[in-house]
Amino acid sequence: MLYFDHCFTRDPNYKMMRRLERLGFTLEASTVEHPGKMFSRFIMLASADSPRKKHYLEFIHIKQGGDPMPWPGISFGYSKNLESFHSRLQKRMKNTSFFHKNYDWKTDEQSRLPGWNFVDFKKLGFTGLFPFMTEYEPKKKKTNRLPAPKHPNGVRQVHALIFDVNPAAKKFFTSLLDKQRKLECGTLLILNDAKRTRFRQVVLRCKNLKRFMTDYPAGELTEWNGQPAARIENPAKMWDLIII
Repeated sequence: MLYFDHCFTRDPNYKMMRRLERLGFTLEASTVEHPGKMFSRFIMLASADSPRKKHYLEFIHIKQGGDPMPWPGISFGYSKNLESFHSRLQKRMKNTSFFHKNYDWKTDEQSRLPGWNFVDFKKLGFTGLFPFMTEYEPKKKKTNRLPAPKHPNGVRQVHALIFDVNPAAKKFFTSLLDKQRKLECGTLLILNDAKRTRFRQVVLRCKNLKRFMTDYPAGELTEWNGQPAARIENPAKMWDLIII
């Protein structure tokens, strides 16, 4: 079964992430370097029904000379064996590829060591979104996996992901998800028909919106799905956050 693993946005100098810290989110201390001079920071959120018991938001600062990142991305996880799933996926989707990346890629890229497994998609017929799949292999040295923190602002989980989709993007999601709209972790996918594909919003559920707005004024008060909500605009013009 598929679950929501994480989504990422470009975040020059971590401007959005630092604002979220001021709004009561607890940041992960670690920074992860990826090829292309990309440096990622994270906000973890609980996900009781996810195999990893958490999912996360990723904020990427790209150093000068690094790879361009024109679109935000979303990663879906698979609860069993991603390589096996990819073999089946190839029968209904073209231009997919499976590849592996060692956790310790900077030291050894040649050996097959514990790391990430990915499924990538090419020639999808749309731009505006970078979708892929991720599997995390067990590390050689077992470590205690820490749970997602309890954020002071009461935000608890990713409730929904909202996309504008052109016909090609809608076909992609339908083929990948096999008509699923609620993922294994409970996260909803909302697909709005449009001429241009865009990852619009990540909807986060909090314990008490009124208290959140009082203690951490988030800016724009709005409405989502018929209920009050707070909108946090992304300065990189990628996905915004909606707090409900």
